[in-house]
Amino acid sequence: MEVPEAAPAAAAGVEAEGVSGGKGSWYVLGKRAVLVPYLREHVPRYHEWMQDPALLEATASEPLSLEQEFDVHRSWTLDPFKHTFIVLDKELIGGEFAPGNPHTEAMVGDVNIYMNDPDDMQLAEIEIMIAEHKRYLLYNTDHATVFTILLTFTQFCFVGSCMYTVLLGSE
Repeated sequence: MEVPEAAPAAAAGVEAEGVSGGKGSWYVLGKRAVLVPYLREHVPRYHEWMQDPALLEATASEPLSLEQEFDVHRSWTLDPFKHTFIVLDKELIGGEFAPGNPHTEAMVGDVNIYMNDPDDMQLAEIEIMIAEHKRYLLYNTDHATVFTILLTFTQFCFVGSCMYTVLLGSE
């Protein structure tokens, strides 16, 4: 997956109705994956993932009820300092990718961007989680790096800056 090939696709995002803050209008296309906004339709599948004790431990998360997960989704949708993308595996998309279609059948993980310092909007923390065990080996460290590059471009679109410091870590 090369950034020059994928970056124009990010700029070609489409508006999604009923999503606060324009967060539903962005997507990033790559050769293997598509990053789409975390939509309400994704919550049940995400909730299934987060019942896995290994994922809970790896993400330092607590188990939530489905209702609580919908509440978290709502709060993230409204928070200008947090952005979540769902990782779709292009091989698992039924038919062709259609912007605005949640493609829940192709969900394999998520990517979170945290803008932790309101005084320095160029500092972002990015977390990448591949939750589907059967697809995990396809998304190794090299793919995580590409996701980071693509998300940096996408983040540029959100706040209008062209430089970010991205912290990568395993904790």
